[in-house]
Amino acid sequence: MDKENQELKVLRNLVDINDNDFNIITSNLTNSKDKIQLLDYLYKLGFSKEFTDDVLKIQNKTIPPERFKYFEKYKKLVLSLRTVDHNLSLLRLNPFTAFEKHPPLFFGMGGGSKELCKGLPFDVLAMLLTAEKFKRELSLSECRVLLANRITYTNIPKNPEFSEKSIDNVMLAEKYLMQLTINKFNFSNWKIFLQTDIEQVIGRDGKKEYEEIIKDADKTLFVGGHHYSIEMADIFSLVGQNDGGIKLGWFMRNLDEKNGGYIMDEQPFHARFNLFMALKNIKNNVTLSYANAGARLYSGKTGALEKESPYICYQPENRILLSPFEDPIKKLKKATKHGGGFEYKYYRVYLSGVISLFEELVLGKDEVGNIKRIPIVKQNSFKCHDIAQKIEFIQKYIFSGDELERAKEIWKSAFPK
Repeated sequence: MDKENQELKVLRNLVDINDNDFNIITSNLTNSKDKIQLLDYLYKLGFSKEFTDDVLKIQNKTIPPERFKYFEKYKKLVLSLRTVDHNLSLLRLNPFTAFEKHPPLFFGMGGGSKELCKGLPFDVLAMLLTAEKFKRELSLSECRVLLANRITYTNIPKNPEFSEKSIDNVMLAEKYLMQLTINKFNFSNWKIFLQTDIEQVIGRDGKKEYEEIIKDADKTLFVGGHHYSIEMADIFSLVGQNDGGIKLGWFMRNLDEKNGGYIMDEQPFHARFNLFMALKNIKNNVTLSYANAGARLYSGKTGALEKESPYICYQPENRILLSPFEDPIKKLKKATKHGGGFEYKYYRVYLSGVISLFEELVLGKDEVGNIKRIPIVKQNSFKCHDIAQKIEFIQKYIFSGDELERAKEIWKSAFPK
């Protein structure tokens, strides 16, 4: 098998696309070179170098000069952050995204797949703070956070824990926690909403189109299921129209190019979206960015660090939680002394990145222009005790004042265990 066909085989490990749909995508790309944007997936479809070069040349001619400065800003921004995956975020910068027109950013949060979410991890702040940093540096119009209750409803047959009522109970609690955090951080131009309330954001006509996309995607084999179909509509309706925007997902690991295998991050959603837009001959102007995955406190059976979704938690004892009841120093000390926690470089770097963004975006600068730093007590009872103290500071910053008792009540209602 030659290299080009091998690349297509790798893509099919991620998305099971059949020959007929592949041929339609090829035809659409051939006839609409200035509209169909496949990002780095273009290189995996087996086209000749001459063809891909011609596509890129035509597409580059459509980009207004004022947009290029945003591309440079985006690249520098991505490379400066410890909370994002640099490689995929750079590969999936979409030249059709009209940054000069200040489009929005969107990310979604699910309620659990194999079981109902048992708590909101502290790691979600990596996505929240990264989104705010993108908004400020790239002059985006707003950040949109979707609580995916409708997608989570599709898991009801999997586990008796799931029902529309129980899912909404968790999702509404997470909506409250995210809004509380945004308010405490004094961030502006954020919308946080349930998926079933999306019409409030996209309007009645937008909602009609949203439902049509779902129906269309349901009939497209490689989309692979109703929950994926809803995700196609989410991305298109929230950041895929008019000027486009940024879809912030999260990254766990690269695809095994030899053996394939499902990846439990947002790469499968994003690959399907790009191919679905190309199949339907719809202009794709969405930039795909990736926050790094969160992590468990304790190692798995192999002794290695285990990465997790930034917003899903099934084992509360194995994560730092964004909770008014959390004791992060105690939890991190115990995990680190048992070979987990801060013994992992990935976790140290990840949380340090979250802390740095908090200090910059929330605490701001002092009178001489230096970024204010979280104060720490100089003691070293365990490795990286200073980082643990800063995590505790952020928790107390969020869960304090008049909202504390309400936060406790909502947490206990949603996550009683």
